[in-house]
Amino acid sequence: MGMDGNDCASRVWKGENGLIMRSGASNGRFHCEVFLMLRRFSTRELIVIAILAAMGVAVKPLVGPLIKTVSRSLMLPGGSLGGGFYMMWLTLAVTLVPRSGSGVLTGLVQAMAVFVLGWYGNHGAFTLVSYPLPGLVADLCGFPFRKYLDCHFSHILICIGANITGTMLSGYVMMRLEWRPLLYAAGISILSAVIGGLLSWSIYRQIKILRLI
Repeated sequence: MGMDGNDCASRVWKGENGLIMRSGASNGRFHCEVFLMLRRFSTRELIVIAILAAMGVAVKPLVGPLIKTVSRSLMLPGGSLGGGFYMMWLTLAVTLVPRSGSGVLTGLVQAMAVFVLGWYGNHGAFTLVSYPLPGLVADLCGFPFRKYLDCHFSHILICIGANITGTMLSGYVMMRLEWRPLLYAAGISILSAVIGGLLSWSIYRQIKILRLI
């Protein structure tokens, strides 16, 4: 049933779910790349990624209004202030599923969920970049610390990398902020990510202690 990377570009593969992917065209190559990426993960790991991605999307409309209220009263950028909490779920995905691409896959699942639910706001198609790219940075930040995932510093660093990426994408690309407010937002995002990283580490420890994963 399985195929290597060379065969995937020139053959037809039929999976257990009955879906057929044809290659030779660019669409087939894309499907092939997705298949090869997903094949690295076990079913349990994919379920964990799906749950954490869903949690990251679900908490936004619940926590978002509260964060906006606090940020406005303190004159702080709302996205930077709440980003640490949002990226906490991405950090958990990278640490609980320590495989290459787990962060990107989590971001892709979140982007698709946001599109389906219509929660993309004024980001539009940019959502397809603003979610997976922080996941890519989280993967890169987490790669050197795969043997030290029980350390709180690893979670903090992963969360900081993801949150700063999201802040820069939103502030520079979407809001066109100048460098001073952009640096201010980045500073707030670091503080927020430290809290998000500590929360991620705390949840990670409890999950490992209870042997849930």
